[in-house]
Amino acid sequence: MKAEDDLILKSAGLAHAAPEEWKAFVASMKAVSFEWMTNCVRSPVDALQVNQGRAQQAALLADLFEGAVKAADRIVERRAEAKR
Repeated sequence: MKAEDDLILKSAGLAHAAPEEWKAFVASMKAVSFEWMTNCVRSPVDALQVNQGRAQQAALLADLFEGAVKAADRIVERRAEAKR
């Protein structure tokens, strides 16, 4: 996915440019993910699907941001191999 690769590359750029701030951001995103997961578990039935979707998206984004630097390295390597 081009858009996801772009997000990963930009995230890795931020991680390199401001590593302490990036760590704090990722920690905050993980906290949001946990909070939304908790909201899902405690959700009334009529809001369950919405809260589940939020929890899933927050978890996916937290994982994406946490692994952005390694994923960016793989993207750069894959693109370099494609040019050969």
